[in-house]
Amino acid sequence: TKFKAFQNKSIYTVANTTGATGGVLYYELGFTRPDWVLKDIIKICHPELLTNYTPHFLKKLP
Repeated sequence: TKFKAFQNKSIYTVANTTGATGGVLYYELGFTRPDWVLKDIIKICHPELLTNYTPHFLKKLP
């Protein structure tokens, strides 16, 4: 495929992060923590800006 993110294996999902009740954390907490959502996006797009940050919602697909 010509999709660059697919070629570089840089596809992310919110579905891989579930909470204690089994719900997807992004949908349970994302609206209350927009700062975490924004940091996750920044970490993916510009990792050099947040070197010590671990994303809460977005996880890289294997």
